[in-house]
Amino acid sequence: MAWVSWEIALLFGRHGSSFLLGNLLSDLAKLIYSWSKYKGDTSKTKNTSLQSTSSFSFATLSLALITLSIASPVPTTSKEKAAAKAAAAAASSTTAASAATSTASTGTAAAAGDVLTSSDYNTIQISSGTAGSAETEANALFANIDMNNLAGVSAADLDIIKGTHDAAEDAEVNAFNPAIAAATGDEATALQNGKIKNKVLKLTAEVLGEQIKAAQGGDGSGVAKEQAKLANNIKLDTAAAGQASTSVSFAASIPA
Repeated sequence: MAWVSWEIALLFGRHGSSFLLGNLLSDLAKLIYSWSKYKGDTSKTKNTSLQSTSSFSFATLSLALITLSIASPVPTTSKEKAAAKAAAAAASSTTAASAATSTASTGTAAAAGDVLTSSDYNTIQISSGTAGSAETEANALFANIDMNNLAGVSAADLDIIKGTHDAAEDAEVNAFNPAIAAATGDEATALQNGKIKNKVLKLTAEVLGEQIKAAQGGDGSGVAKEQAKLANNIKLDTAAAGQASTSVSFAASIPA
């Protein structure tokens, strides 16, 4: 029977299961013809040969049918190919949609809650005391902001940051400048030191606000310019370290 197994393997290798089935159907037709031809013959030899041929043909036919039943269909017609292409496109769309949903979920999870508290200028001003620590004092007001997740800063916190900038700027123009103009000597110097510390507060809030807007998809082109101004005023404050610094009273809510 070794030649039988070899012949089956050869048929599969060269032509595939569909061709093999065709050949087997042809063999079956021959078998039926042989059966009708030898129907009346009682010869033991012929019956034995016919029985052997029948067993081989039916066994091989069964093998081919099983192979065809488990084989994956390969699209051959234009219609079948189009259907397969549409199915692949649908699967790709589903994958893309899942990825988009995952990305959206990640963005939502990154959002932070409110960490700053509404206040007023006189409460958060840093001009009192002595010069030299403006940078540290200003940064302390925003210590709860996660600098590694500026994109997640809440709208309420951003409003407070902007409000701090606006209040400090208004205090500079409407309170410090007139007070300095009216003062002399050490009083004027202390007020000037207080004004510099106030500018550090204002610019710290400005830079932070711009960084947050940029992280959240806004225009961050002005960050570098404001950082340069901040660095200059920090330098002036550091140069006056230890000197008296005077604040001014100014009514302003944060946020407004």
